[in-house]
Amino acid sequence: MAGNEGILNMKNIKYEIVVAIIGILVYPSVTLASWWNPLSWRVLKSSREPKVEIVAPATPTTRATNKTEANIKPDKPKEKKKSVEPTKKQEVEKPKVETTPYVPLQPFVPPIGAITPPETPVFAVQAADGTIWQGFSKKEAQEKANHYMNNLDRTPPYLYFDKMIQRQRESPFFIKNDNALYGTIGLWKSSIAEDPQPSSGKKNLEYYLDGVLIGADTNFDGKIPLDTTKYSNGIHILSIKVYDNAGNVASDSAEITIKN
Repeated sequence: MAGNEGILNMKNIKYEIVVAIIGILVYPSVTLASWWNPLSWRVLKSSREPKVEIVAPATPTTRATNKTEANIKPDKPKEKKKSVEPTKKQEVEKPKVETTPYVPLQPFVPPIGAITPPETPVFAVQAADGTIWQGFSKKEAQEKANHYMNNLDRTPPYLYFDKMIQRQRESPFFIKNDNALYGTIGLWKSSIAEDPQPSSGKKNLEYYLDGVLIGADTNFDGKIPLDTTKYSNGIHILSIKVYDNAGNVASDSAEITIKN
């Protein structure tokens, strides 16, 4: 009997556990169900009722407004204003000043030994001897004129004309008794003159007989021939002139007798 009671008790315990599990699972769903819970009935009713929208009839004013709205043309999209760059300030034109065109000075031939002026001078200065000196400024022109005057060669060449005459008298073409020359004689060029300022130098040599040019040369080498047969016998004046590059002139003369 005791064994049967134990088995029954075990069955009762199992039954109670199953009932408890079912109650735990079923009770909340039944309790919260809308058909069972009165608190949820109103919500269900309100949610199931259809909504009715009341549309007001169109009035004349609304129709007019609709027409006017239809007649009104839609506004054109506003154009974006182009950004205008600030204009530069207009430059004020300066009044043109009329200037007298520059007229270059007339070219001139500088004196012998003078410094050649520039091709496009602006200022001109006159030296003490009358020569004109030009430069790109008045100071430059004045300096050139001063340099010219300070370094001007004013000394003429030295002549050895008397020595040449003496040598002619010692030549075979000299008649000692008559103190006369005949035939063709040679007049000095190479040793007739010397310039004390070599910077100027000798430029030209000229021989004259009775004032008439008989020979000239810029090459101071050799001799100038004098054919006495072309002239009458008698006394004549033989002259010489030597020029240097500074414009100085040395001259001398002597009497010679021609007897052919």
